[in-house]
Amino acid sequence: MLRHGLSAGSVIVLLATSAATGVIYVDDDAPPGGDGNSWTTAFTFLRDALGVAQSGDEMHLAGGTYYPDRDAAHPVGTADRYVSFNLVSGVALYGGYAGLNLPSDPDQRDLELYPTTLSGNIGSPTNLFDNSYHVVWAVGTGAGTLLDGLTITAGNGYGLHGPTPLGGLGLYLSEAELTLRACSILDNVGAYDEFGYFYHAVNGAGIYASQSELNLIACRIAGNWAGVGYGGLRNDGSPGGDGGAIYATDSSLIRTVSTAFVDNRSGHGGHGNMIDAGGPGGNGGAVFIANSSRLEAVDCLFGGNQSGDGGDGGTGGYGGPGGPGGNGGDIFVDGFSSLSATNCLMTGAHAGRGGHGYGGGHGGDGGSVYTDSANVQLIACTMTGNSAGDGGTGAHGNGPLGHGGGLYCNNAVPVVTNSILWLVTPEAVAGQADITYSDVQGGWTGTGNISGDPLFVDADGPDNDPNTWADNDYRLLPGSPCIDAGENLSPPRDVYDLDGDGCVTEPLPVDLDGHARYVDDPNTPDTGNGGSPLVDMGAYEFPDLAAPPTIAPCAGDTNCDGLVNFDDINPFVLALSEPAEYQQQYPACFLLAADADNDGSVDFDDIDSFVALLSAN
Repeated sequence: MLRHGLSAGSVIVLLATSAATGVIYVDDDAPPGGDGNSWTTAFTFLRDALGVAQSGDEMHLAGGTYYPDRDAAHPVGTADRYVSFNLVSGVALYGGYAGLNLPSDPDQRDLELYPTTLSGNIGSPTNLFDNSYHVVWAVGTGAGTLLDGLTITAGNGYGLHGPTPLGGLGLYLSEAELTLRACSILDNVGAYDEFGYFYHAVNGAGIYASQSELNLIACRIAGNWAGVGYGGLRNDGSPGGDGGAIYATDSSLIRTVSTAFVDNRSGHGGHGNMIDAGGPGGNGGAVFIANSSRLEAVDCLFGGNQSGDGGDGGTGGYGGPGGPGGNGGDIFVDGFSSLSATNCLMTGAHAGRGGHGYGGGHGGDGGSVYTDSANVQLIACTMTGNSAGDGGTGAHGNGPLGHGGGLYCNNAVPVVTNSILWLVTPEAVAGQADITYSDVQGGWTGTGNISGDPLFVDADGPDNDPNTWADNDYRLLPGSPCIDAGENLSPPRDVYDLDGDGCVTEPLPVDLDGHARYVDDPNTPDTGNGGSPLVDMGAYEFPDLAAPPTIAPCAGDTNCDGLVNFDDINPFVLALSEPAEYQQQYPACFLLAADADNDGSVDFDDIDSFVALLSAN
């Protein structure tokens, strides 16, 4: 299991695939001239396979590297940077097969032994500047379009200009539905050169989504960088690009489950010329959500992401001022958009540094999350080791430090509950926020909030350096004030069925490690709100290894036998009339089992919904 609990994406082997209209085989070791009907006659090039695929087909890709400019007609490639892998609607691509590497069992599937890569490195292997502009292209794809067990890498935006979109170097989506499962989006980079001149940064170096629905399940999005803004030539530097990993716009919906966003960066601002200002750094080091779009993140890791630094001011005359640093080291949520994050760890993020110049630029705000006139909800999250941006240095004065090391709220009131905001610089939260049952560095007015040391297992890791976030352990030690200190009354629901029990209406049953939530620690007094066992604050539940964990039942299963039937009537009535007695008689159950209408409370409004559940079984 990977540290921080992303077990779903750590070792995924021998994955089953679903039945399809037809199976098309692809193996980069296959001899030319294949028709794709078997491993022995597999297509050598993925482009040829995509050319014959129809909705309902699935492709089995052997381990190897596939390039978008190569097909049977161009076996050594065209070096055309505008060519991409164009996905076919309703077609599923599965990587990780042994293929001809293992003639005795070519259908063996192991993502680690047989990694399958879609690479934009179409030119010189050592020259990134001649790579593909967009490795994968999904336009107008519909339900059933799937990438499973693939790595998408090495898209590069150097020299990119219209009409090709300025974003989505790894994956570009427009009016598309697409699911990525056990995939990696790695090291896609926007334009840059030594001076930042001539070329624009991009929005969404890893993924750009417009009017699209994207599901990311057990994926890794890492090392993507939006590049450097256009350098000033007798003018100000241009802004850095937004969204190092993902840029979502135009009513897009991004769902991320058990996915890691690691070491992504939005773009740096371009440098000013002569007396001109440096450009502002890009926002949203990992994700930028804009124009009525939505990000839903459950059981995710955000680690080491950074928004862009402001560009330096020009040096002629009195010089130009440095540009402001980018906001939102992890996530920037723009106006009329929304973010919902549950069971997420956000650590090691930094907002951008202000640019240097005659006057230093303002440091970026929101070390982890910046919200601007948007709807934000954070439930059971741990935000730690994050910082707002430093101000740039300047002969006429240094720029001011940014604010909101964890969360910056501009014209918005985010809702935060059951969370930990700790070891954040210069303060945990800047602006207004509705925070309850959370541990907030420096304190925060709100029901159930505390401000004590959460007692992490090892906040600075074996190397004793808190800044190297990957080896730090933010689980809770015995005696932590965050244990049994959350509130149970309005829990998030298990809409993605993280425990695989078929119930999507139960309270979310697992933490970021995949361990059970709602585990009582007998050595800790209950200070939260709701019936025992009480949930802990933060992304990790403190385990009581001496006792079996309580698992939340599905709505209507009031006796917790795994069924909704007439045996549930008496306990349902008891839950309505005498909730304390119900908890005593059914200690392994949650009172919320009687919340048949799933509105977060147990009351007489649940009766009709309960009767409907009985009638349906």
